[in-house]
Amino acid sequence: MDQAAGGAASAAVPVTASPLQLTGTGLGRVPFTFSAAGAYRVCGWLYRTPDDVVAVAAQDVDVRAPSVTVAVSAEEVGASAGGADLHARVTGTTEAATDVFVTVVPGASACPATYDEDTQPTALDVAPAGTATRVTGAFDLQFHTRERLSLRRWRVCAFLQDGAFAAAADAVASSVVDVVLKPAVLRRPRVQAAKGVLTCDGGRFRAMPAATYAYAWLRGGARVAGATGRTLKIINKLRGRAVACRVTARNRLGSTSATSRTITAR
Repeated sequence: MDQAAGGAASAAVPVTASPLQLTGTGLGRVPFTFSAAGAYRVCGWLYRTPDDVVAVAAQDVDVRAPSVTVAVSAEEVGASAGGADLHARVTGTTEAATDVFVTVVPGASACPATYDEDTQPTALDVAPAGTATRVTGAFDLQFHTRERLSLRRWRVCAFLQDGAFAAAADAVASSVVDVVLKPAVLRRPRVQAAKGVLTCDGGRFRAMPAATYAYAWLRGGARVAGATGRTLKIINKLRGRAVACRVTARNRLGSTSATSRTITAR
């Protein structure tokens, strides 16, 4: 007898390209891959000829996608004036062999629905180098950036996805991290005199998050009481003296100060 079986809830899908010739008992299994999770009805017919059906059977089956979870945490390491590295830990579980991809997008952006190696080259590598990213069951992977990232907010995205490209990842998780930097001096302050007033230009500092600034004026190396603004009026007790400004930049990581060259007040 011949047998054919198969069918999805919305359209018939043949299990075999042509009928199977069967005799006896113990017919075994006919493999079939369902294209998507959902409710299916599997139908089977036994017939001697197309017009001579001797038995029909059906069974409903719910096909579910493999259970997956993924979580990611990230932190900066080695911050300097040029940026910082990122370190990420990706954990989770998967019932089927699946690839793990990790990339970085600006912090204000959302992770895309899928990871495509052609359009989204990863900014992170598995550490140590060469560790396989294909996982099954429970996994715990460590990642680090190939290149230093600039000082800003970044979002680290982790994808659990079968293959380099898919219509959508099985699971996506993200973690936002600020690449931060204690204020660093890029240029010392400068003092200029005009119309009886000294002005401190503040210099240049680099910091993440942005720094707040405090000013102090020095006369002969000692602080001028009450002089905490960017400008200082040249009064008699300052004339002929060496005057400088000191700028202190501060953020939540700490503070850094820089002092200008002296100028003779006249």
